[in-house]
Amino acid sequence: LYPHLAQGRVPLGRTLVAAGAETEGHEVGLRIVADLIEAAGWRTSYLGVGVPVADVVEACAEQQADVLAVSATTAAHVP
Repeated sequence: LYPHLAQGRVPLGRTLVAAGAETEGHEVGLRIVADLIEAAGWRTSYLGVGVPVADVVEACAEQQADVLAVSATTAAHVP
C-alpha cells in the first residue's frame, strides 16, 4: 500500500524523526505513524525501536527535525 500513500504527495518542508524508547520492543504503531506523516508531505527519518538516547539526539540534530515522535507502550519505558 505504501506506493499508493505517496501518490500526489506535496512536500511541506517539515521533518519528523521517529524512534521507539530505548527499552521499547514494539514498533508497528510507530512505523504506521511515520508512514502516514510522510504520506502527508513530511520528510521522515524512522530510527526504529531500542535506539539509544544519544543516537536519537544526534539524528534530530542531523535531520534538523521539527518534531520528534517517541513511541512507548508504557510510560515506564521512557526515561
